[in-house]
Amino acid sequence: MPRNQRRRSLRAAVSAGLLTVLASGLPVPAAAAEPLDRPVESSVISADGTMISVKEYGPAYDQAPTVVLVHGWPDNSDVWNKVIPLLADRYHVVNYDPRGSGASDHPDAVSDYELPKLSQDFEAVIDRTAPGVKVHVLAHDWGAIQTWESAARIPEKFSSFTFISGPSLDLLSGSLQREFGDITAWPALYYQALASSYVPFNYLPALPEAFWNSGLGAQLMQAYVGLEGGQHEAYSGRDGAAQTNLYRANMFQRLLHPTYDHVDVPVVQQIRPSIDPFVTPVYFNGLENAVPSLWRRTVGVGHWTPLTNPWAVAQYTSELIEFREHGAPAPAGAVVK
Repeated sequence: MPRNQRRRSLRAAVSAGLLTVLASGLPVPAAAAEPLDRPVESSVISADGTMISVKEYGPAYDQAPTVVLVHGWPDNSDVWNKVIPLLADRYHVVNYDPRGSGASDHPDAVSDYELPKLSQDFEAVIDRTAPGVKVHVLAHDWGAIQTWESAARIPEKFSSFTFISGPSLDLLSGSLQREFGDITAWPALYYQALASSYVPFNYLPALPEAFWNSGLGAQLMQAYVGLEGGQHEAYSGRDGAAQTNLYRANMFQRLLHPTYDHVDVPVVQQIRPSIDPFVTPVYFNGLENAVPSLWRRTVGVGHWTPLTNPWAVAQYTSELIEFREHGAPAPAGAVVK
């Protein structure tokens, strides 16, 4: 057997073993995560000329299903580094930095961060890295928020969509209207309002940029991730400052003027961190009515799930991929609709 094939077989066995241990409920030591192979690095040019940095791992797109990773704010693509080795033995993994993060371009204008432009970035990435095939998407935080735009706009390019802690702003608009009409939901809405109390800060002129450029934002994020038990490479003040525009360009605009009320991706899966202090279950009430099929999985960690429980993230994502690609049975209790 050639060396590369032996290595891939061993890697598959290690990954399968890790996921089996996770499923059994036994603890998995952080040191068990495999080191990353060197990726194939490239870039694509989005519709408006923005350069998007891309890394690819594992088999070629025509040899295995493609999984596209989309990170959130204020992370960069390194947030997936513990998840990638658990997927790249079986899948073609595409990990890119959306505009305003990592090695991708950082446009200056608020309008450059509107959801349609972020969706064009996503489409440019998948058209280059997985032409002509449907992709599976795993997204976190603002990576999920922006991927909802693509799921609504180009659902024919998705096979599945797994998201963590990132609602669709458009679907959330309708959900909040219904929740406000139900007095029993008011305590949950009040709690979520407190959890989102940082959002108005991002609308202030200049102050968020000064906060990030001073280094305070990066230090605060590093400390918070550490409190959750995660480890993250040093945060970039430049990324944090640029991605503040995600809020300014989209949040209230879509909540007040939604553009869609359903998404036609065949199966959507929510991985819900049960102790996420920023994104609470009220954001997702009624989601099953807006998608053809919904799976929901719960993990007992905080917001940065890709860092604190990458094994669950990889397992749940793989189970949905195998369901879609090979007809594997749906896990017990996962299917909401």
